[in-house]
Amino acid sequence: KQWYQRRVRGHKKQYSAFIERYRAHIKDMYGDDVEKSEDFARIVSDRHYNRLTKLLEMGTAEVGGLTNPETRFISPTIITNPDLNSELMTDEIFGPILPVLQYEDLNTVVKDLRAKEKPLVTYLFSNNAKHIDLIKKRISSGTPRTLR
Repeated sequence: KQWYQRRVRGHKKQYSAFIERYRAHIKDMYGDDVEKSEDFARIVSDRHYNRLTKLLEMGTAEVGGLTNPETRFISPTIITNPDLNSELMTDEIFGPILPVLQYEDLNTVVKDLRAKEKPLVTYLFSNNAKHIDLIKKRISSGTPRTLR
């Protein structure tokens, strides 16, 4: 199976800040109770809802993880510590679930990415010129983007 790249990889020193910014962004967009927000979509069918709720079990819900089968609601969720061979990491998600992987050494991320199929797009959020150069030179993707 292909290992889909719709994941966030964050340095462990920045992980807590990322989680807090994610929580704040969700609150800004949908209010204190996402489930009551008219702006937050529901899952289109029971079949897809059931598939997505199984994915929630393949790691730790660091943020979100709330569900309601009656309304097919799944809150915006960050999953940490996913099994890298699980469906969460090998299948397209098509839902409000975002696996987040921490790293200490960017070279390890490069090695992991190069071992998989070429991603459609790669985004790097960094001000570090060495990191930007490393990703540009070592990662091939359909659309590489560097955002500072």
